[in-house]
Amino acid sequence: MIMDNSEAIEDGEREERKDKAEDEDRAKKKALAVGVSFDPGQPVMYFRRGNLQVVPGDRVVAQLDRAVDLGQVACLVHLPAEQVAAMPPLLRVANQSDLRRREEQNAHRQESLAMCAEKIAEHNLPMRLIDCYYTLDGHRLVFYFAAEGRVDFRALVRDLARIFRCRIELRQVGVRDHAKLIGGIGPCGRPLCCAQFLHSFEPVSIKVAKDQGLALNPAKLSGLCDRLMCCLLYEHETYRGLLTEMPKAGQTVTTPRGPGQVLSASPLTGQVTVALENGTTAAFRLYDLGEAAEREKALEGLGPQSSSQGEPQPQWDTSSPRGRSDRGRGKGRGAKPERQPDGAQEPFARSAQEAPKQPQASEGREQEGKKGRGRNRRPRWRRRSSNKKQGEQ
Repeated sequence: MIMDNSEAIEDGEREERKDKAEDEDRAKKKALAVGVSFDPGQPVMYFRRGNLQVVPGDRVVAQLDRAVDLGQVACLVHLPAEQVAAMPPLLRVANQSDLRRREEQNAHRQESLAMCAEKIAEHNLPMRLIDCYYTLDGHRLVFYFAAEGRVDFRALVRDLARIFRCRIELRQVGVRDHAKLIGGIGPCGRPLCCAQFLHSFEPVSIKVAKDQGLALNPAKLSGLCDRLMCCLLYEHETYRGLLTEMPKAGQTVTTPRGPGQVLSASPLTGQVTVALENGTTAAFRLYDLGEAAEREKALEGLGPQSSSQGEPQPQWDTSSPRGRSDRGRGKGRGAKPERQPDGAQEPFARSAQEAPKQPQASEGREQEGKKGRGRNRRPRWRRRSSNKKQGEQ
């Protein structure tokens, strides 16, 4: 036994060392990638850090497609080394000249928007100009606009390229991106989440509001973009987990004050409003309903008539030759069993395992004994001993 225990300990230590080595190898195969946010209308892009030491919030310069741009570090994530090796590297940490050039570009942004709006009016295009963005090197100028349908702006792009002497891009955005670019104050009194930290939009359905028990009022559930607010998803998973433990409306439950029907349930407070059978309405805690049901089941199991519902109580079989009757229980050899009223069951105190072993006597044997007393009749000495035992009992 000692040898077995020592071998088990050695096997456990060996497995721990193996798992530790695998974790180290897995960590070695991963590398750190830097997520950078450039344009407010674009998602986060990832780069290889190289020898730069950066933290979220630092301003960095990176090479993009046909342009060099200034961005802000959004996150640091560990990704597979092969995937990180294929990413473009960061050029440098932004210096004072880079920041000064960005300020100059922002100063000319309103002038660029006004000039683009004039050209849109000249071409009579059904589009609404939102914002524009310059790359750090000035080789690319991006205009964002909103429109109900598709717009043919090829002639507009040629006119703008002739004016600004750079590559022009026009990007059509939806209502959510429109609110993200403009910014504003939400119904909660804080700046919009999409303008602060949300880098992508997830679909929000009306089922999210129903799961949280909110009033289906569009004025209260919609944001500045006239869509369901993104913050409804923040606590949706918590509500879904709590709703799995709560009873549904219309379900019949057992309360400490009797059975009733569920009217409503609050997942956060854990209270359930129940309409009782006597016509009153009361609120109960969730675990009170469970304890009441368990107590009722326990009381039903201890009741004297618990086995009479569904399954009949066991009785002595007096019809078979090997059955046990009231004869042999001290009532004499020729005594007949008492007749029970209709619907009543014969009570007994002991089970079949606890019943004492006594001589078997049945009507079948009496009939056989009358036909041939010498064949099935007991010896006289054995009958006397059995009669003595019956008298003592």
